Order: sequence, then C-alpha cells, then structure tokens
Amino acid sequence: MLADIVQDASVGVADKCRTFCMTAWSLGLSMRSNVRWKKAEIQYGLNSNPFMLIKPVNKNKGIDDRYLTKEELVLVWNHAGVDAMHVQMALAFKFLIATGQRVEEVLFAEWGEFDIDTKTWVMPWQRRKTRNKVKVDHLVPLTDFQIDLLNQIKGISDDSKYLFPSLKDNGEDICRPVKALGQAVTRFCKPTKNGKWQGVEVPFSAKVARKTFKTLGAQHVKLPLEIRDRLQGHSIAGVGSKVYDKYGYLDEKREAMQKWSNWLEREVTGTGDNVIVLGERA
Repeated sequence: MLADIVQDASVGVADKCRTFCMTAWSLGLSMRSNVRWKKAEIQYGLNSNPFMLIKPVNKNKGIDDRYLTKEELVLVWNHAGVDAMHVQMALAFKFLIATGQRVEEVLFAEWGEFDIDTKTWVMPWQRRKTRNKVKVDHLVPLTDFQIDLLNQIKGISDDSKYLFPSLKDNGEDICRPVKALGQAVTRFCKPTKNGKWQGVEVPFSAKVARKTFKTLGAQHVKLPLEIRDRLQGHSIAGVGSKVYDKYGYLDEKREAMQKWSNWLEREVTGTGDNVIVLGERA
C-alpha cells in the first residue's frame, strides 16, 4: 500500500499514511487490555502492529534534524523580512527563536494569552502538543526583547485576536495555518532569480527554531538542560519531578530567558561585525 502511494503521490504522503495507520493499529491493540472497550465488546483481534516494522521513507527528514549555528542565525535574523520572506512570517520565525516554543503553539497564539504588565505568556494546556498527557497551562516568561517583537507583530495583526491572522473568504478572522510558515521558510532557503538573495547553503525547516534555542542556549549562553526543558515545556523525568516537585521555577526560567534574550540582542540582531555579508560566505 505504501509503495503504491510513493509511486502515485510522494514519500511525504506515504510517511503520513504510515503514521496514521500505525496510530490506528496501536489503538486497536490497546482495546485488548482497556476495560472500557472490553465492556463495549469492541475488539479487532490484533496481535501486532505491522507498521512499527516499516521505517519512514522521507529522504529529506534530515532537514528537520538540524539546527542553526550562530553564524546561520545571524544571517537568517538579519535578512528574513528584508531580502526574503514576508515580514509577518519573518516575525513569526523570530518569535519562535526568541521563545523556543513549538511552531503550532506560536502560530495559533492569541493576544489574550499575553500579559505585558507581568511579562508572562500563559499558554492554555488545550493548545499544547502534550494536552493528552499534561493538563497544565505552560507559563513562559517574557523579556523586553520579546515584548518588542510582540509590538512589531501587533503592528501588522490589526485588530485580530490572533498574533498571525489570515482571513476567510467571508472576512472571518482565523489563525495563520502552520503550513504558511513552512512554505515561507522553504522559499527563504532558495536563491532568487535576480540574484539579490543568495539563499542559505543548507536548507532548513521552521522546526529548527526550537532546536536552535535548545542547542545555542547551551553552547553560547550555558543554560542548564533542566531550565531549558522547563522553558520549552518538556516533561521532566523522574518521580521526584513528576510527582513531588510542584515548584513552578518561574524565577529561574525568567533569569534564563533574560540571558537568552541578552545574547540574541548582543550577538545576533546587531548590525556591526556580527552580520555576515552574503557575498563573503563560504
């Protein structure tokens, strides 16, 4: 089945189909031991999940595995929205870098989640990737650097309740689809026909922003792994952290976010020696 999809469509479609089927088979297997489904007499007689044995075939998966180096980040930050990429999508990518949150969490964010007075972003658990496991709102501390980005975003979002709105045909306000940023980043990585924008040497996806925050936060800012995990809303391993430690670590997260913002402002967003001239890149 998957081979036919690859031949008729694409490897990306085949990989998505594999994921959907693997999830469905996992649900079917779980019904053997789930009391709720046993009572409903819903059983499929499955003994294994064949899709677990099939590896993804997407050859471009490595694009999602990379992160931006400091030099690449300087290049992207200073040219996104200037030489290439629409300013709205450039601000979305910069806000991803500045906060370290997931693509969907940023693109579907609403202004009501932000409190400028207390410098906090309270992300509802219903919008998080972990919503099926952790029903706790995610608190992200904000700095003046991130608030300045929010002010720039506000300037182009008009009166929308969303940070990155688009409009339906009837004029109704909706969230910016996730694919809009992905397409914008893909175009950003390619050189323009007139030669003004030379693109980047190694393509990347929007998801690299989260990995870049995690990696450069350790490499250049020396932020502890536990605090980086807490800033990004990752689950902390161990019974002590999961069950007994109910401390919110807001002060520690705020201090770490300030260090990250200071580094971005000092080393990435400047216009001096940190900016790479496109014609001089290796």
